[in-house]
Amino acid sequence: MAVLRSCDTDAGAVILRASGGEYLEYGVPRASEGVEYQVVDGSGAKILANTDGPPPCVRRWPARGAGAPTGTTVHHTLGIQFFDDQSLTYEVDHKRGDDTLVARLKRCTYANRGEPDDFFDPLEVLVR
Repeated sequence: MAVLRSCDTDAGAVILRASGGEYLEYGVPRASEGVEYQVVDGSGAKILANTDGPPPCVRRWPARGAGAPTGTTVHHTLGIQFFDDQSLTYEVDHKRGDDTLVARLKRCTYANRGEPDDFFDPLEVLVR
């Protein structure tokens, strides 16, 4: 059976003004035990993963003090591996440098019923 996906908010792309201090906050507030997940950038560098600790787990991109490749488009992808009847909730927030919310980009729940399955959810980030 396929992974069921339900979203309150689901943007496919965002313009991030990193030069002005904006950043993305990735979070997994809930995940069934044993679900494996990872958010990576286009080069395969890890942004957030189940190995970072149990939910809730939050990471920002670019990391505080790190630069972002301005003038480019990068692709961030959530990959999930389910092994049983499991679920995961994923959030992405666009924030200003003062930590106030610009917009919630994604709030999705993914649920698997039955056989092991994988699922991928991309986000295109236009960095300015």
